[in-house]
Amino acid sequence: MSRRSAALQQRIERRLAGWTDPHGGPPRIERIDLNDEGALHVTARPTRPHCPCCLYDLDAMQSALLGVRGVTSVRIDVIGVPEPERWNRALQHGG
Repeated sequence: MSRRSAALQQRIERRLAGWTDPHGGPPRIERIDLNDEGALHVTARPTRPHCPCCLYDLDAMQSALLGVRGVTSVRIDVIGVPEPERWNRALQHGG
């Protein structure tokens, strides 16, 4: 991993370290992938799979991660919820 990628990964981790979900706990991030161009792919599992506020929180997280210097794009895939394709579509199209 290059120094640039390591620094970017640290900035992403710092942004996520201070994040709490709407129910007061840390987000359940299953996987984070970052390529050399700054494209970020996050796989997340909401703490309460039937709660719509978790979808809004993931959207806010996506916006916050886009604000990290060096991140060029963010894709969040949601797992562990009923009809995850609907959640993913909503995040990809901004609602």
